[in-house]
Amino acid sequence: MRVLTSILKVASLSLCLTIGQVSAQTLPLPEPLINLNSEQGARLLLESEANRAYWPLSIQFVTQKNQAYCGVASLTMVLNALGVPAPSTPEFEPFKTFTQDNLLNGETEKVLPKEVLAKIGMTLDQIGGLLTTFGVKADIHHAADTSLDEFRKLATEALSDPPPWSGPVRMLME
Repeated sequence: MRVLTSILKVASLSLCLTIGQVSAQTLPLPEPLINLNSEQGARLLLESEANRAYWPLSIQFVTQKNQAYCGVASLTMVLNALGVPAPSTPEFEPFKTFTQDNLLNGETEKVLPKEVLAKIGMTLDQIGGLLTTFGVKADIHHAADTSLDEFRKLATEALSDPPPWSGPVRMLME
């Protein structure tokens, strides 16, 4: 019995030490990109004139629940940041909030069926279509359809708008 107890203690200690060292894998950023989680990155964000959209979104950050849900996670964050009326969520009652589990409904199904989403995710245009089902107008701009200067101008304008973004939500992607 003492041997079994000793083995369990060693196994438990080993497990704790192993778990303490486990962390998410993060790929290194290529030069000249700057990590937001660095002193220089934080300073650049705080000094930027185009940071107004960051703050309401930052408190809504969620990790996508699977490889196909990048768009769903993004929509969840945007709808919550905009204060769009959300459905009830049992785990957060009496509060209402969008989650990746309650975002999709009968109206979104008309734009993008769940079966398609689960296999290939969604496009920027589909994100815009899904936003309209919640009463949000989105101006969609594809970076590939503009020059670098035009893309930067659009991104700066979108990120500088005061919450709750008096103009249309602007979705910008490469």
